[in-house]
Amino acid sequence: MKYLTIALAAGAALAIVGCGSKGAAPLATINGEDVFTEEYYKTLERLPTVRVQTAQGAQDVQVSESLAFQALKQTVYNKVLLQLAKDEGVYPTSKDILDELEFQKEVDKSFGDRLKQSGLTIDMVKEQILIQLAQEKLVTKGINVTIQDAEKFINDNPKQFMQPATINASWIFVNSDAKKAQADQALSTGQAFSTVAMQYSEAPQAKELGGRFPVERLDTVGPPFDKVLKETKEGTMSEWVKAENSWAKFYIERRTEERPLVVDDLLKRRVRRQLALQRGALAVDLERRVTDKIVASKITIERTDLQEPWKRLVDEVKKQRATVGTTGPTPGSEAGTPPGQ
Repeated sequence: MKYLTIALAAGAALAIVGCGSKGAAPLATINGEDVFTEEYYKTLERLPTVRVQTAQGAQDVQVSESLAFQALKQTVYNKVLLQLAKDEGVYPTSKDILDELEFQKEVDKSFGDRLKQSGLTIDMVKEQILIQLAQEKLVTKGINVTIQDAEKFINDNPKQFMQPATINASWIFVNSDAKKAQADQALSTGQAFSTVAMQYSEAPQAKELGGRFPVERLDTVGPPFDKVLKETKEGTMSEWVKAENSWAKFYIERRTEERPLVVDDLLKRRVRRQLALQRGALAVDLERRVTDKIVASKITIERTDLQEPWKRLVDEVKKQRATVGTTGPTPGSEAGTPPGQ
């Protein structure tokens, strides 16, 4: 479930920007000078890059559009999506949201811990669940999938229901031959790998993570690290691996092999929902329906700096809609993946 999205963060920014005006409590104080929330959100909206987590650690990537405009598209999309759900009589109830929250806690036992670490409030999560449930209900309206259907699908597709292989590893990531040599020298003296990693690794948050490699699922690690992580034996160090202008060395603490998932009630419920979504998606083009409703809606953008880019986007959609067999870009189509996947 994609709670930690740029759209959600930027959307929240647009919703409360301006609350740092005179009289409000400061967000921070720097050398006696107050910094208010308004300044913080203006900075957020104009960020030229965002930091994303990759197998090679956290990296900065350039945004294609301002976060302010991305948030505007997402906000409009979400609002129209919920209006469509009301029109169709499938708007999620408060009970639906609470039930989904409990379902997600069952699916992911670390859900609560991740929520605390993310800094998101429970109300923010409930808002995202509302949107995701509306998506799911619109797609699956009229679709009937039984537990028996789910059981048959699991039995017929055993390879799709395997617990992936995992590793618990520490790593040393350096950007120069000099750092590589320093790490090798330290390791040769018998120092613990994690100690050397915290001292010499240039991976993001190396010290905060205790030198731990931030990825556990082997099937999510790509070249050039996938081969060495799969082949290095438990309790041993790998050779150095070249990654463009950097080097990485790993210590494998523990690994688990791929194995079949336990087929329990929770898995059957997840599969039933996924099957319903797949079947519904064959009949319902939700992105198109929401986009058509956006284009047909009366939408007034009050912020002057966002008026022109919004007009260009809508005009482009209309132009492409006028061409038979093509679809235009969906305003705000970055909405989260429907739950239950």
